[in-house]
Amino acid sequence: ANAFSHTGIYVGGGQIVHLTGKFNGSRIEKCASQGFSGGQIIFVSCQGTRAVGNLDIAQRALSLVGQARDYHLFKNNCHGFITECLGKSAEGIIARKPSQEIGQILKMDCWRVWAQ
Repeated sequence: ANAFSHTGIYVGGGQIVHLTGKFNGSRIEKCASQGFSGGQIIFVSCQGTRAVGNLDIAQRALSLVGQARDYHLFKNNCHGFITECLGKSAEGIIARKPSQEIGQILKMDCWRVWAQ
């Protein structure tokens, strides 16, 4: 299993907004699922068998598309971007997945594999 995970925000139409993990020229991009995961499995936030999301969070993510960021594995990464879109402080979350915060905000109870 891959020790590193990548996170993004689904914004509809098969598109995901994410902070690219490039050390030079990292930016917030919108892309199709294939471009996001490179063919790896994508997990979706769900409540039971239903995918759950949040329009405000998606709109916040879309409003940041095109923005350049100084990527740093431990200070400014994709988990921090997600947390920012959730409207939370990224303090202490950047080094781990923001699953707990996502769960609280979306009222989700499980992750399911996205059948692409």
